Amino acid sequence: MARRGIKKMGAVLIAAGLSIAMCSPSVSANVRTNINTDKITQKKTARYVEPEEWNKEELTAYQFDSEVDMMKYLVSGGMHLYNKNYKGSDRWVKIKVADPGLFMVGVVSNDETKIPVYDASKKRIIVNNLNDGGDKEYVGIVKTGDEFYVKLPEKIDKVIILTGVIKTEFTSMANQKSYYELGKGTTTYHPFSVAKRSKVQFDITSIGKKHEKVGVYIEKNVNGTWKKVGYGTTVKPDKYDSALLYGLEAGKYRLALKTPKDQIINIEYTRDKSKKKAAYKKSKAINLKSDIDSIYTSTEKAARWYKASVSSTKKRKAVTLSKDSVGGGFKFCVYQKGKRLKTVKVTKNDKVKTVKLPKKKGAYYVKVTKLTSKTTGAYYLGTYTY
Repeated sequence: MARRGIKKMGAVLIAAGLSIAMCSPSVSANVRTNINTDKITQKKTARYVEPEEWNKEELTAYQFDSEVDMMKYLVSGGMHLYNKNYKGSDRWVKIKVADPGLFMVGVVSNDETKIPVYDASKKRIIVNNLNDGGDKEYVGIVKTGDEFYVKLPEKIDKVIILTGVIKTEFTSMANQKSYYELGKGTTTYHPFSVAKRSKVQFDITSIGKKHEKVGVYIEKNVNGTWKKVGYGTTVKPDKYDSALLYGLEAGKYRLALKTPKDQIINIEYTRDKSKKKAAYKKSKAINLKSDIDSIYTSTEKAARWYKASVSSTKKRKAVTLSKDSVGGGFKFCVYQKGKRLKTVKVTKNDKVKTVKLPKKKGAYYVKVTKLTSKTTGAYYLGTYTY
């Protein structure tokens, strides 16, 4: 199934930092504005003038509303590069937290030297993995005024320190953005809007060592009253993503989360428009010339028809059936000339079922229906020859 997710801070961000900072010329804005000096002298001087953000002895970890906002800040001048010119005492770099939230610090060197992070007492901190790519950054809940340290190696070529704090409370959500929540053991609500019939997905991941189950459901605002849509569920978001997909019509919604106390979760929200292309009569069945990726919303109930043609008896054809929904499921009935050949029910997201069509020329029809009125999500049809 198609899965979309915004990349978390980690390998991608570190790589972006390296590609920019490692190639940056050590020229500040002050040098470029000195247009009255001799050009040759200016060029020579520029070689030895470093940007203000380089080789700083003390850094400030600022707070951002989302991961995307933090990334924009980092790639537009918020990265801190260190080289052989660093003059800090005993090669320590101090990081002071400006605002509470989820603190992140990543340290990377161009020669892959491992550089640890320390707490306020300069005791080494255990590093948590943010992703499965092998890159390690320290993450943890902090308050205003907390301090951390990075100890630079004696001999360095180039080292980059990336740091910031992301809010662990959020309300409304915007498409293709990532948010964090520090669990309180109670239900929190997060509004979002759908302008047109869409496939809506939430990827939920836990950060840190706690990976308990999180309760999830969707509600729609109907004439000022919040009404539940589809099924609720619980997910156990360990280091792998737990993706929940819904088919939603236009309207105002909210995501309800019940996160265990002190558990940190990351929620990625993505929305893709899904045009309604369906045939409700067998005589108008849509030809399965290519794979079908379609959704049912909570208010859509009518059966849909598709057609697969067998034009040769030398090779057989098969139809593949699968789905992605929170609860519920779909029923697929395969017909030929009005006779039902096979009925298949798909209730699990990771289960792909196959119906082999007879080795006989002709048209075969697939009827798709929801197993329950509450089913909302996507179904997938495809064909192959063998």
